[in-house]
Amino acid sequence: MKIKIWNAFASNNSGSYTIVGSFSNKELASEIALELKDLMQAHTDWLEDSKSIAPSPLHTFVEQKNLTPDPEIGTSDNWPEYSRNISPQVMAIDYQVVIHHHYTVTLPALFGEYFYARGGRVETELNHAHNSVIGIFNIYQECQGHWKPGVSAKLAALLAELQSNGSPFSASNRAISWEAGKMENFDLTIAAVFDDLLEGFTVINKAVQAQDLTMNLQIMEAFTKDDPLGFFRPLMK
Repeated sequence: MKIKIWNAFASNNSGSYTIVGSFSNKELASEIALELKDLMQAHTDWLEDSKSIAPSPLHTFVEQKNLTPDPEIGTSDNWPEYSRNISPQVMAIDYQVVIHHHYTVTLPALFGEYFYARGGRVETELNHAHNSVIGIFNIYQECQGHWKPGVSAKLAALLAELQSNGSPFSASNRAISWEAGKMENFDLTIAAVFDDLLEGFTVINKAVQAQDLTMNLQIMEAFTKDDPLGFFRPLMK
């Protein structure tokens, strides 16, 4: 008698999804972020209620906003399935709106389409990222001309706050790199990685607002898992 035994593991190939849109003013960005946040939660509730009521909130939204219809929108691979919280996160950062979920195959294309429908544009979409998502925060003081009163003190206070005990920036030596005064059009640029992406974004956004500064966000997928910010360390201090 010959016996063969296999030990196999199922593979779920989900990654993270992040999209950043920009708009003409902060008020519009805040309005859209709140609208989409409510929509995400409504659709999540609909899914968790076994889809008992048709159509779904996403289908209704598409019809109301005259977006491209899709019979599979917000189901299966188009929505998170294997997380404790399957509702994507949404937040506004000055003129920008960020949508993110840490574990999904993808999210519906309607969100990018809606950004354009509201007069905005998609700046970056990371569809199914497997490495860490790096936030690059370009910080500046809005002004007339070149005179920026007190900007150096504001930047020093901001960095002190972000490196204080309890800040997500102080938790890991991989968490932060920065460069002051050398990045074109910006007073300070910070690159950071967080375990909870939008929680980290919220912390830095509040700190920037507290100093009456403005921030532009860029995102990218890290090149490596070992040191996500390794690419920036020779460039930034």
